[in-house]
Amino acid sequence: MVGLAAVAALLALAAASSAANATRLGPADFIVGATEDHPLGLDDGGAVMYDEMMSHRLGAIRMSVGYEPSEPTTVQQRDQLERAITTANLSGLRVLLSIVPGHNTDVTRDPNGVENFAAYTALVARTFPSVTDFIIGNEPNLGRFWFPTYNSNKSIAAAETYERALAASYDALKAVNPSIDVIGLAVSPRGDDRPGSRRNTISPVRFIKAVGDAYRESRRTRPIMDNAGLHPYPSSNTYPPAKGASWPNVSVPNLDRAQQAFWDGFHGTAQPTFQESAAGNAQPAGPAVRWILDEAGWQTDTSTLPGYFGTENTPPVDEAAQARYYRQTVQRYACDPHVAALLFFHWIDEADRDRLQTGFLRFDGTTKPAADAVGSAIADGCGGALVAWRHSTTVAGASVTWKRRAGYLFFAKASEDATFTATATPTKAALKRAKAAKQKLKTLTLKGNVKAYLGHGIKFKAIKTKHAGNYTYKVQLRAALNHARTAILKRTRLR
Repeated sequence: MVGLAAVAALLALAAASSAANATRLGPADFIVGATEDHPLGLDDGGAVMYDEMMSHRLGAIRMSVGYEPSEPTTVQQRDQLERAITTANLSGLRVLLSIVPGHNTDVTRDPNGVENFAAYTALVARTFPSVTDFIIGNEPNLGRFWFPTYNSNKSIAAAETYERALAASYDALKAVNPSIDVIGLAVSPRGDDRPGSRRNTISPVRFIKAVGDAYRESRRTRPIMDNAGLHPYPSSNTYPPAKGASWPNVSVPNLDRAQQAFWDGFHGTAQPTFQESAAGNAQPAGPAVRWILDEAGWQTDTSTLPGYFGTENTPPVDEAAQARYYRQTVQRYACDPHVAALLFFHWIDEADRDRLQTGFLRFDGTTKPAADAVGSAIADGCGGALVAWRHSTTVAGASVTWKRRAGYLFFAKASEDATFTATATPTKAALKRAKAAKQKLKTLTLKGNVKAYLGHGIKFKAIKTKHAGNYTYKVQLRAALNHARTAILKRTRLR
C-alpha cells in the first residue's frame, strides 16, 4: 500500500507541474478514456489499471466525488481520491472529476443548498489542484438524480435549480483557478417529458433549452460553463451507433440536435454556444463550447461467464458487436470538432448484471475485443471529412402533404414539436364569382400544434371539400422550443 505521506508528496509534485501548465480541453484535442471509480478501492491507486488503459491509447479517466450536505467541509473519500489522482497524474492520464450530490434533493431542499454545494466544489478543487476539469452534477434531467423535476404549473423545476447551482459552482471554481474547465449539464440521453409520471424524467433537448431559459431569466452576464456534458448511450443496447434516437431524445449521431437546443437556449447571451462552421468550410470558427461525452457504452452478454450474478436488465450484444460499435463511435467523434472527449462507461464490468457490463475488461480482469478495437481507432484518428454544423433557423423536417384524405384538406408534419398557423385565402377567380353571386369570401385562419413525426390533419369548417379549389393555402410552422425558427409552405391548388 502506498503510504499517505508518500501520496501527499507525489500529489504536491503533480500539482506544481499541473498548476504551471493547466489548460482546458482545447479545439485541437480529442481524448478517449473511461469513466471508472474502480481505482479508489485499489491499494496501488490504479497504477496497473492505468498502464493497461494507456497501452490501449486511452488518455483520460473520470472519477466521482460525492457531496454530502451534512458534511459540507469534508471531501468524501479524500484519501482514496488523492491516491488515485496522484497515480493517474504520474501515469499521464488526464483526470476529470464529477461532483455529484449523494441524494436527489441534497441541493434543492435547503434554502442555502446552492451556495453550500458551490462552496463544496471549490473545496474539491483546492484539495486536488492538479485536476482542472470538473463536471457539475450527473444527469439532472432525471428525477432520481435531481429533484423536484417539475413545478406545479408543469414547468421544468430541475432546470431552474440546476442552472443556479451550475452558475454558483462556475464562480466558485473560477475563483480557485481561472483555468478550470467547468463542464455543465451531463444530461441523460432520454426522458419522457410527462409531469407527474413515476419516472420524472425530462428529455435532454427540452432540459438543455430550459436551462438556457433559466439563464436568460437570471440576467447573468457571465457564462455558466466552459464545456457541456452528454451521455450518448444507444436508444436500445442492441442498436448500432449509426441509429439515432427520436426527437427530443439523443443518441450517438444526434449531437446536432442537442447543439441546436443549446443554441436555442443560449444564443445572444454571455454564454458561448457550439462552434459553427464557416460557409463551405467544415472548420469551426472561433472558440466555443464543446462536448464532454463522459458516459457511453454497450452491455455485453455475460450469461456463460464466471464471476457475474443477478439478472440482466437489458438485451446485451456479443463482444464482437461491442468492439465494432466502440470503434465506430470513436471514428465518428474523432471527425467531429465539437467533441473534446469521449469516455466509455466503464473500464471494467460490474459483477451485478442489474448494473452495467459495458467495460473493456470482463469482471475477472481479462480483456474484451473492444480494448484493441478502440486502441486502433484512436491510432487511426479521423479518416474522413470533419463534421460541419450551423444552427438552424427553420423547423426540422417541416413539410405539408397537400392531399385531401379522411375529411382533411392537407397534413402538416415536422421532426420536432411545432405550432402551426394555417390560412386559406380566396383566389381572385373565386372572389370574382362570389361577387357576381353577391356572396362573401374571406381569408380563414386556423391554429394548432404539430407533434414530432405525426402528421396533423388540417381542415377549415367553412370550406367544403368540393370548394377547396377556391382558396390558396399557407402553413407557417414554428418550432415549439424556439418560435423564431419558422418554416412557411404554400399551395395554390389541392388535388
